[in-house]
Amino acid sequence: MKPKPLHPGEVVFFVIQPRFMNVDIRIIIDVTQGRLNVFMSTHDDTYVAYPNGTTGAVDVDVDAQYGRWENGTLRSKDVYMEREAIGLRTYITITQPKTILYVKHLQDRLVITLPEEYHSLETTRFFLVLQALDPTDTDKKVAYGIVYSRQDQLHIDLFVFFSVSTFY
Repeated sequence: MKPKPLHPGEVVFFVIQPRFMNVDIRIIIDVTQGRLNVFMSTHDDTYVAYPNGTTGAVDVDVDAQYGRWENGTLRSKDVYMEREAIGLRTYITITQPKTILYVKHLQDRLVITLPEEYHSLETTRFFLVLQALDPTDTDKKVAYGIVYSRQDQLHIDLFVFFSVSTFY
């Protein structure tokens, strides 16, 4: 299957559902061409995407129920985290169970680590929104990349385990 580009202003949605309940999750976003804004939340209704009438692009904003009051405090108990992607690799570890994440200007690799001891993986899904940005390089007008998640498990060699345990 040939990959399809994400044009500036377009958005795409992903859901990461944990496979194992006792293993950390790593979400990896590799951008091979272009730039992205990355939004992540544990709620499916956190972000609202609406078309911009003047530019034709799709704008992404936080829904009012997760936004801020006039005094600057959050309306919900979620933690708002905003980061700028700098360099070839950006690493973010989220230790708060209900985090609303916004990563600006991703050009290369983003690794989001979700430790299992801080998140209820039995009931939580992680919702991603990727928004393509206008390129800084005028030759490359679209964004390409890949999104995947990993839950690495340790494998114990049972033969060695039983062989060693029989001698003690």
